[in-house]
Amino acid sequence: MSGRFAFLIHPLDMRDVIRFEPKAATKRLPLVEKILDWMPPFVGSDIVGIQSAQGWGTSGWFITVPMLPQMFVNGAREKVLQKIIAAGKLGAKKGARIVGLGAYTSVVGDAGVTVANNLDIAVTT
Repeated sequence: MSGRFAFLIHPLDMRDVIRFEPKAATKRLPLVEKILDWMPPFVGSDIVGIQSAQGWGTSGWFITVPMLPQMFVNGAREKVLQKIIAAGKLGAKKGARIVGLGAYTSVVGDAGVTVANNLDIAVTT
């Protein structure tokens, strides 16, 4: 098994939140956003069984940053960056050697430079 990875993801809309937590369907968006704001990043999925034609394998994790797109865009930049950095640190703690910034995690601020400067593993967008 070669180096492990983490890839940061987030819900794109309420449908994604409801798929993870069906009870959210009966809640108003401001309440859901507040709950997401309180939540720390978490492992959304283990990724296993990746193997190249040459026989190299890897595994990793999807790390969920519990924020909707509008929260990335409208939130306080420092708070948003701290949540993304916390997600990267979770990936590193799990054993990742590289973290990929997906969707809105890659466009907040300076395209990942601040995130990379706050992690001890490689960062890619």
